Amino acid sequence: MAREPFHRMIEGFVLAGGHASRFGANKALVRWRGRRLIDYSLDRIEELGLPARIVCPDHEPYRDWNRPLVLGERPGRGPVEGVRVALRAAATPWALVLTADMPGVSVPLLRILIEAMAADAVAVVCFATGERRHPFPGLYHRSLLEVLEQETPARSMMALTERRGAVILGPDQVGVGIDLDRELWNINRP
Repeated sequence: MAREPFHRMIEGFVLAGGHASRFGANKALVRWRGRRLIDYSLDRIEELGLPARIVCPDHEPYRDWNRPLVLGERPGRGPVEGVRVALRAAATPWALVLTADMPGVSVPLLRILIEAMAADAVAVVCFATGERRHPFPGLYHRSLLEVLEQETPARSMMALTERRGAVILGPDQVGVGIDLDRELWNINRP
């Protein structure tokens, strides 16, 4: 049986929220190498041929982006809430979720995620370097929505990827030419 084109299976979302407690400002809007951080993630999703939506707690800072916004509903729940809101907004079985603070993520890396989503029992596809799991960028299946609707505010993305059947891709699965540490690096300080 032929696989359905991934464009019909996946929608793209960029998490642009948070309280800027470590950074001191809205990271998504900060300029890095001449561009706003959020633009890197939005562009990667669109380079895959997917429309990109911004998941945020407040629409005001993102009005000028000319992309659909998905507003968070339960403040203080962090990225788990962002994934929950993305899955609720998605009309497809999968949500490709990136954060606004990872400018090094490449289209080839995202294609590796997409190629790994084929297994029926899989609900999460993400990367790991050493013992550390990286929930973003990640693919999240709609079947997680019921679990996320019930999660407590303290629930972490790491716990979610450990609890559910996740495909965890490491350097061996990524192959030559992609430096996972460089691509998964996120900006946490000005």
